[in-house]
Amino acid sequence: MKKRLLLAFGVIAVVLVGALLALPELINVNAVKDRVVSALSAATGRHITIARMRLTVFPWLGVRIDGAAIANAPGFGTQPLATVDDAVVEVKLLPLLDKRLVIRRVVLTRLTLNLETRGPGVDNWQMGSTRPAPHPAPAPAEAKESPLFHLLQAAGVSVRDATVRYTDLRSHTHYGLAQLSLRTGTIEPAKPVQIAARGRLQTATLNVPFRLTARARMQGSHYSVSPLQFALGDLILNGDVEATRGPGGWVAHGSLRVPRFAPRPLFTLLHLAYRPASPKAWQSASAHLGFSYTSSGVLLTPLIVHVDNSTMTGHLSLDARSHLYRVQLDIDTIAPARYLPQTPPSPGPARPAVAPARLAPPSALTTLDVRGLLRVGRLDWHHVVLTHVTIPLVLHHGLAVLDPVDADLYGGTFAGRVAANEAAASPTVAVSGRLAQVQVGPLLTATGLSDSFSGVLQGQARLHAHGHTAMAIERSLSGNMNMAISHGSLRGLDLDFIASDPRVAAGSHRLKKVTGTAFQHLRASAVIVHGVAHTRDLYIKTSRAVVHGQGTIDLPGKSLDYLLQVSLPTGFTVPVNVKGPFGHVRFGIAVGRLLGERSTKKAVRHFGHALQNILGIH
Repeated sequence: MKKRLLLAFGVIAVVLVGALLALPELINVNAVKDRVVSALSAATGRHITIARMRLTVFPWLGVRIDGAAIANAPGFGTQPLATVDDAVVEVKLLPLLDKRLVIRRVVLTRLTLNLETRGPGVDNWQMGSTRPAPHPAPAPAEAKESPLFHLLQAAGVSVRDATVRYTDLRSHTHYGLAQLSLRTGTIEPAKPVQIAARGRLQTATLNVPFRLTARARMQGSHYSVSPLQFALGDLILNGDVEATRGPGGWVAHGSLRVPRFAPRPLFTLLHLAYRPASPKAWQSASAHLGFSYTSSGVLLTPLIVHVDNSTMTGHLSLDARSHLYRVQLDIDTIAPARYLPQTPPSPGPARPAVAPARLAPPSALTTLDVRGLLRVGRLDWHHVVLTHVTIPLVLHHGLAVLDPVDADLYGGTFAGRVAANEAAASPTVAVSGRLAQVQVGPLLTATGLSDSFSGVLQGQARLHAHGHTAMAIERSLSGNMNMAISHGSLRGLDLDFIASDPRVAAGSHRLKKVTGTAFQHLRASAVIVHGVAHTRDLYIKTSRAVVHGQGTIDLPGKSLDYLLQVSLPTGFTVPVNVKGPFGHVRFGIAVGRLLGERSTKKAVRHFGHALQNILGIH
């Protein structure tokens, strides 16, 4: 009896398995395909095509689709919004009998998405709004009919070798993901799902690998991603995001954190031609920021960025309609010259151009529109140190205007205006400003001009230059300036001693050590042409002498050449040459001029020997 029962059950099992295996042949899959295509097209307002649809029953009940495509929205490109070479959806059979949907797996192979936007709310992935419905909308009672199935669980989604392209048709910018692989954990309504993805990030100039892991939750129109981690080379971005889709579009907020990393290898990975001038630049960086997003723009606050030994805090916003950035930053200390592009090697002797040279493509600075305020505690610009700096900033299409700039400078203040044009073939800069109560000694030492002066400086200048490097700027520097120094000194030449002791003229006294000249006033103006400052009205007033002078200062050559006329109380005038490279300036009697002014060589020779003894010249 038992054997007969087992045999009966075996026969029934064989019949059931055979029936299931024969099910795909018994069902008219093409008819089902046509109904599926019609229903999806009506729901999305897009033309949908499916090349082939197959039903599978072993080991799971499922549908396999080959060659599916969703047409693009009207007014966008001719390429489809989405295509997939192969899609597999498998479900558990028994829950279907109770209108419950339990998805075993979803596998999409070679999925391609072509996303396009013309502005906020005008994009090609909005479904059901780009094409009018072919039939009147159903009545409210019909719209609230219960769905055919209730999703209970999906074991996971797998996307293999996908491509995602994003195009902003207004700015003609393109971004994309290639070789994208994505896997999710179990998907259940209102419960978080694990997501892992990897692929290559592509732009017009980039093709770099990335990794992403996240834990996402969806409840109605509300989405949350926490935690989120995105890795690009050594750069790791951790974040938490909350987003809601409403009538006005997406609204999102969250925070992002970048642990400390070394940016230089990332520059290499991104194929950036930029190389900073200093090896100390971009050794380390980190960031922490909060953000909020609406269709009207983006706000980053608080914004905290660490680059090397600099810390920047503040906020930044972007208006989506005008593309205007507004920024306010407080920086504790920074040396901007470190981050300027490295000077390229000399190309050697110039060759005649066969055709006009093509200008390089504009940099990002030429496309930005920025308004803001920068406050810097300590600004080191080519070794000139300013403190408590306030800089209102306007940047529009490559033209940057800083006005008014206020700063403390070596015991005094600087107030002025700076304008720079990055859009020009050779970047230009113009500076106008006023110095008040500045200690001239530290200022001249910092600029490398001279360490021979001290005193309190008042002055003003209007200067302009062009070039990519400090040397190019020095060689092109032109403009005018005037200055007055009070209560100062000139090292290396004691003019007062010459005027104070009549025995000097007789040569009966010798100065053992030349100390310098203290003066009450020094005034001068200069016209600067291609890095050379020309002065014709130098005036120095000491306690015993009056000095007039003229000459030049060669900034690129780091040297000066001046002739001083030292008027003594006796009425006699001594011409003195001051010349040489910065740091090794020498003083000497202008003997040729003395000969032109005196008829007796003997008297001149006697006086010259006396002054040489005083000045220590042999």
